[in-house]
Amino acid sequence: MVAEFSFQDQIVRIWDSTSGELIAILQHNNPDGLINAIAWRPDGTQIAAADQSGFLHIWDITNVRTTGNGMLLATYTSLSAASLAWRSDGLLALGTREILIVNPDTGNIVNQFSGHSNAIITLAWHPDGIRLASGGLDGMVRVWDTSTNTLITSFDYGPYVRAVTWSPDGNTLAYGGVANEDVTIRQVPTAHAGPDQTITDADGDGEEIVTLDGSKSSDSDGALVNYSWTEDDVEIAIGVSPRVELAVGIHTIMLTVTDNDGLTDTDTVTITVFE
Repeated sequence: MVAEFSFQDQIVRIWDSTSGELIAILQHNNPDGLINAIAWRPDGTQIAAADQSGFLHIWDITNVRTTGNGMLLATYTSLSAASLAWRSDGLLALGTREILIVNPDTGNIVNQFSGHSNAIITLAWHPDGIRLASGGLDGMVRVWDTSTNTLITSFDYGPYVRAVTWSPDGNTLAYGGVANEDVTIRQVPTAHAGPDQTITDADGDGEEIVTLDGSKSSDSDGALVNYSWTEDDVEIAIGVSPRVELAVGIHTIMLTVTDNDGLTDTDTVTITVFE
């Protein structure tokens, strides 16, 4: 199924992508609510639509093939959006000049952050559900870490950005707009934290020196400029193959690599130190 809308009316149409037949029409109850943006829930059961008067509408579309319409589950006021993107866990990102993360079951804002200087007209979640790409009328593409509300990197595209998207495997970010007819593609680096290690505390002092190995990390369209090793969110080393002192026990260590475009990837290694 394919959903579409027009900026000139108040309905969302759902079409059969194989036959081209109109399956259903979704309508809301706001007489001033010309549709501004729509998004499918990843499991295909719901559609969200933002209208131009600041309302957010949620429909259940489970039975649209038999009923010809969706069930309007909720309408929330004061949730204006120029773009929408639904995350796999059910949370919904709304783009205005800032980004709101909303629980569509309650309408509550669970997170928000800002960085664009004009309207955000396109949003795309990375498959990891943490990184979120945004593009807008300020001509910028930005990639966010929504777990920390921090900007990972940004790209200056030009006049304005019409669309951003991630490849299904999350290894590629593509975006385009009105600057030209080309689509810009950025490859995400690949982090490789090396094989798991099991070692023994040779001198019995409760600690052992371990060499970490990120040498198989790579970046297909640029260069890696930073290697950061963390344990429990605390940085313990930097560099490709640093030596660290680890206490007896089991350690899960995360490697985060950053390329020259500012894009990142992570991998983990488990190191067990026996007495």
